[in-house]
Amino acid sequence: MNVLTSIWDDIAARKLYITGGIGAQGGGESFGSPYFLPNERSYCETCASIAFVLFNQRMFQLTGDAKYIDMLERSLYNALLAGYAITGEKFFYPNPLASSGRHERSEWFECACCPPNVARFIATVPGYMYATKGNTVYVNLYGASVMHTVMGDVPVEITQKTEYPWEGAITLSVKPAKEVNGALALRIPGWARNEVMPGDLYLFEKESMQQPEISINGEKADLKIQSGYAIVKRDWKAGDTIEMQLPMPVRRIWSNPAIRTNKDLAAFQRGPIVYCAEWPDNSKHVFDLCLPVGTELKPEYNPELFNGIMTLKGKAELIYYPEGSTNTAKAEQEVTLIPYYAWAHRGRGEMAVWLVEKEIVARPV
Repeated sequence: MNVLTSIWDDIAARKLYITGGIGAQGGGESFGSPYFLPNERSYCETCASIAFVLFNQRMFQLTGDAKYIDMLERSLYNALLAGYAITGEKFFYPNPLASSGRHERSEWFECACCPPNVARFIATVPGYMYATKGNTVYVNLYGASVMHTVMGDVPVEITQKTEYPWEGAITLSVKPAKEVNGALALRIPGWARNEVMPGDLYLFEKESMQQPEISINGEKADLKIQSGYAIVKRDWKAGDTIEMQLPMPVRRIWSNPAIRTNKDLAAFQRGPIVYCAEWPDNSKHVFDLCLPVGTELKPEYNPELFNGIMTLKGKAELIYYPEGSTNTAKAEQEVTLIPYYAWAHRGRGEMAVWLVEKEIVARPV
């Protein structure tokens, strides 16, 4: 257990991409040295993301600590899903965090571990949503679902209704076969508690004053968080309902200064979803856009794009060279960010997760 914990701590503190991807180097399919996390040349193999999900699931089962499910969720919604086209027909082997236009998914690979691994994994996702121990039911992942389990020896049906990950409202209805004393352990994600992930590899620009809330049968309850879970213990009877509200403001993220490739850059996240800028939404370029501190991005749901996704929209500074000038100029431009997992569906072009925050690192056209 000491070895497993040491490996996990090393990944989380020094070798993990903001998307939950692991393995910076294609040579040897390996980790790099501490804080070596290149973006466009990142490896982040799809199979490695699946492996990281499996690793975190086992660590949770050993410890009951929600931080492992936080990491599982980060990889699941970002690095892992990016390796799998929305059509289900094309795949990424590596998953870079930036592209100058040379990346596109493939239908197959000579060494084709990723496509069948993804297909196998997607089919197992329901098994990661809940867990049980004694008379406690752990609610780990949020999504519309029906769970049949037991509290002690009493059969219980738990129905979950939500639009997560686009919205933070979650309703759980509990229906035991008979009244039973037990507990629901509701994961309060680290990102909802002002923690990007354990350690100081990534930090939110500022703390959010919005706090998670829980109501039981319409009455607000005090949050008692243990190891990342809000524990609700009571005598449950049919018809009991829990309503949760996880705040989902748009968050600006900075990386540890030791990650030199991210100097003067920022990433954006809302809920568990990491966002990127891609060329079709931003006048065919993204490296010439500057989003300085104070740039306001607002969520806007687009039901037509990629079967329905939440975008982030705002105004950025376009850094460019006026004709005949060697000095740059600025112009206001609308900017749209999409979930990272949805990129590379509209042809080759520029993409970036880490976006210019200071003009000095922009790459103007």
